Amino acid sequence: MKQKTIPGFSRLGRPPKKKKEKAAAVKNLNGSGPKGTYVRKYFLHRQIKKAGFQLVLEQTTKSINIPYNLTDQAKENRYVHELQKDYNYGVQTSIV
Repeated sequence: MKQKTIPGFSRLGRPPKKKKEKAAAVKNLNGSGPKGTYVRKYFLHRQIKKAGFQLVLEQTTKSINIPYNLTDQAKENRYVHELQKDYNYGVQTSIV
């Protein structure tokens, strides 16, 4: 004999489990939506280039080359520190 169920309840007498909704991946192009590492990393790349430093991105290494005359500026630059600390970029001083 089949048991009758009340709408909104399972046969065990408790409400059914709600399905978890998958969060849609939203690209943060204009500042709206969730903050993602993808956008932040490339924002930092732009700031590094504006400051006069050179990015060297190869398949296995990521580094920032700093001209010798800009070493003091690089020590105080928060974008250099963030790439170094959070994204594992190496920092090198180049003597030209």
